[in-house]
Amino acid sequence: MIAPLRRMVGSDYAEVPLPGGLKALAWRAERHLQLGWWVARGLRRQAIRIHALSERLQHLSDLDLQRRLREQRDWIVLARSFRIADEDDALALICETASRTTGMRPYAVQIMGALATNRGYLVEMQTGEGKSLTAALAAVMSSWTGPPCHVLTSNTYLAARDATFFEAFYAACGLRVASIGDADQAPARRVAYAADIVYTTAKELLADILRDEISIGGTPTPTALCLQMLSSGGVKGGQVGRGLGVAIVDEADSLLIDDAVTPLIIATEKPLAGFEDAMREAVRIASTLEQKVHFDVHPEVRRVRLNDLGVQVATADTDGFRSPWASPTRVVHLVNLALTARHLLEHGRHFVIENEQLILLDEQTGRRTVGRHLSQGLHQALEIVRGLKPTPLSEIAGRRSFQRFFRAYPHLAGLTGTAAEAAKEFWLIYQMSVVRIPPHLPSRRSDLPLQLLTDRNVKLAAVAAEAVSVAAQGRAVLVGTRTIGTAERIASLVDRIGGTSRLLTASDESVEAAVVAAAGEPSAVTIATNMAGRGTDIRLPATVAAAGGLHVILAEVNDLSRIDRQMAGRAARQGEPGSSRRFLSPDDLVFQTVKAPLLQRLLRYACLFPPGIASRTGAVLLRLAQARHARMGVASRRTVLASDLRFEEAGL
Repeated sequence: MIAPLRRMVGSDYAEVPLPGGLKALAWRAERHLQLGWWVARGLRRQAIRIHALSERLQHLSDLDLQRRLREQRDWIVLARSFRIADEDDALALICETASRTTGMRPYAVQIMGALATNRGYLVEMQTGEGKSLTAALAAVMSSWTGPPCHVLTSNTYLAARDATFFEAFYAACGLRVASIGDADQAPARRVAYAADIVYTTAKELLADILRDEISIGGTPTPTALCLQMLSSGGVKGGQVGRGLGVAIVDEADSLLIDDAVTPLIIATEKPLAGFEDAMREAVRIASTLEQKVHFDVHPEVRRVRLNDLGVQVATADTDGFRSPWASPTRVVHLVNLALTARHLLEHGRHFVIENEQLILLDEQTGRRTVGRHLSQGLHQALEIVRGLKPTPLSEIAGRRSFQRFFRAYPHLAGLTGTAAEAAKEFWLIYQMSVVRIPPHLPSRRSDLPLQLLTDRNVKLAAVAAEAVSVAAQGRAVLVGTRTIGTAERIASLVDRIGGTSRLLTASDESVEAAVVAAAGEPSAVTIATNMAGRGTDIRLPATVAAAGGLHVILAEVNDLSRIDRQMAGRAARQGEPGSSRRFLSPDDLVFQTVKAPLLQRLLRYACLFPPGIASRTGAVLLRLAQARHARMGVASRRTVLASDLRFEEAGL
């Protein structure tokens, strides 16, 4: 069995530059070897063998099972590694323990996924195949060998949920589990990191790593930091963590790819005299300027820039600015910030306002990111534009991108439902090969033809009508949107035509579990932001399955096809029936942010075609737009990684 080179424990992998020339060719050749069909075939044979062994353990009493499990664990802990001869027996015992403590007997495909995860692969499992249990099996195997194991989820709600659900299973395996949320203080975090397995988010973990580095004055390399933290027991200088050992990343494409270009910054307050007054004056000037006359908006790069006329108008009268903000260069910069806040950042898509506080949203999931701030004065500009009291300015005390962070792990593995589209990037950046796990049962999902409508209003009305119509058949309906505003608009339309619906927008995580639990009920219409595409398990009663199962409507297609595939994958889980449909219009965000006016014009012409031809044409043009988004994303992430490598060379 070929194992990825990332498993070299203790290597400062973060310092390895991107390959070029002949080395790049060698890396590509190695990737093809890693992706050979024999890898998956060998894993499947072993998983079937382990599954059979676990079933033969059902006759054991609880005491006998615990005795054998303890003996196996002690031997592996003593050896500090899994031998292939031990792996079958150990994992069979772990699977039987999972069955008795959780009520879920692992399938052969879940065992296959656990084996691949333990070997450092990026595992693609279809949605609904039980990635949480697969990650738990792999976490036990990793924790028995010694290093701290971090299971990273897409949000703190899922981290707390999974840690609580698997607590009895881990305890039976002789391990302690904990979870870390954004509200936990340093003492609670220190206790949690002392556990064998820690469930948390990448943001919380990286923030703790940066704070630990700051507390000890910084360390030159990730390995040096890890050794220093381990030697001091994780308490010296106010540290809370135990360093980096094993990371199992759930929804890996989201955390390792989509979030990779956003650096996490630890900042300390640094007020600047006169900045608030200068920013208010810049906001006033921005309100007098006209788009395409004084400035241009570039949504594809999220930038607003004054043109020559705009610069003249903005700098014509600087009496409202005090030194040092009165210079033309600084006035132009402040006005650009104000224009960006006014014309690019949308309520319900990029942020929400709660209790007179501005809270940013994760654009991919719709979840709130409490504590995150826009940098370089943009956050304060947005607060002033929205009539809020601006928060103090800050300076950077620590900064690191998620790419650089995850590359520092001695052992990195991940699971997701959509990895194939980014397989080359996973290998280039993290040297992780993708292994596709077959489904436990064949998929019964029916992907209905795309609906192409003339404009956004017509499209949303059609979405609401289809949702009510399908729900009337006794089926459950899940409508996916990109923004909270669109979700609320569709809910209003559903109510207007006599239907009922529930919103799932991640703005209030306290009600999330209740909404998800009711989403599979007969005639239920649930309208959700993208967060429903990841980590949510909508259970269907027998009556709904008999009526046709869950119907997923993508009211707003996403910039990347794999995010659409994640949302559609909520339907037809574990062999259940289900269906999905995408709705599209020429003014959708996917075409605006990619700056594709030609594709939009072609779409408008396609709306005049017969429905069948219009549907196929719309699907082709959508693929082109999403492919362009994917290329732009790869280029952006490579630029960030190159910048990170320069930071490392400078010892920052």
